[in-house]
Amino acid sequence: MTAPIITPGKLTRAMMHSRNVSCESAAVDANLSNPLLEATAFCGRLYARGVETGNITIRGYWASDDPTLESQLHKVFEGIITPAYFVVAPWCAAGKPCYGGEIKSSSVKVTAPAENIVTVDGEMSLVTPDPDVSQGHGSVHRGMVMYYAGDAGVTLAGGAGTTNGDACNVGSSIGGRLLVHYYLSWVPPLTDTVTVKVQHSANGTTGWTDFTGASVVVRAETMGPGDNVVTVSWSEATEDAYWRVVLTRAGSNAKQFFNLFAWVQWNNGAGALGDFVIVEDSDSESWVTDVDSSDYVIE
Repeated sequence: MTAPIITPGKLTRAMMHSRNVSCESAAVDANLSNPLLEATAFCGRLYARGVETGNITIRGYWASDDPTLESQLHKVFEGIITPAYFVVAPWCAAGKPCYGGEIKSSSVKVTAPAENIVTVDGEMSLVTPDPDVSQGHGSVHRGMVMYYAGDAGVTLAGGAGTTNGDACNVGSSIGGRLLVHYYLSWVPPLTDTVTVKVQHSANGTTGWTDFTGASVVVRAETMGPGDNVVTVSWSEATEDAYWRVVLTRAGSNAKQFFNLFAWVQWNNGAGALGDFVIVEDSDSESWVTDVDSSDYVIE
């Protein structure tokens, strides 16, 4: 048996919408819960899944020169950023799992003790996404990191060119979703763009093919109040296990600076929203249910 690689928390990175809040954050908890409902009758017992709920809590520090964490939490809380997205990657590298989704901020707390460091606490509820890209019935999604620009961001040379991301073993799917978090430290001309697309390959080395419709364009005019996340969903199925992102730049400026984080969610056809699993005993008749968003087990 191969020994597991235990991951230290210092490798974790967190994106609050477009901003990298990792250097102001100390802990993140991503929670997904679902009550198991029970009904007992003379002929047997029925278990039904309840309504899944997801929430993320974050604890960090208030920075006097750039209170990014506190500022982002307030923007989400006040509805300035909507829709807003959060993602945390315990090991922030291409091909590693990450967790997140669309969020609503339910609380923001600033604590300023005289004898200690000023801290910021935030709690975020997650919004259930489109069912065709759901990886379950809840809203805290387990995705995969596809590209991270690093703590200092990335500078892309001007003019046409491409940057290929690393090959990531995602597995076969019947659809997916790409989310690109980015922040421009300066506003380039609108002709300066970066197109981010997702490709798939059978072996992760050759035969890379674009997913149909799986591309987004990052440009200044798509920015909100200094922040942005662009997303795209697709339903093309593939048996290819390996995915990667490709960044294609256009524009003539000497450099374009992006704080860029790209990740994917995927639908492998198992446990997606609206799918059902029924287990029967020897005395039960075989049957199926079409009641939406519930899983049943018959004893």
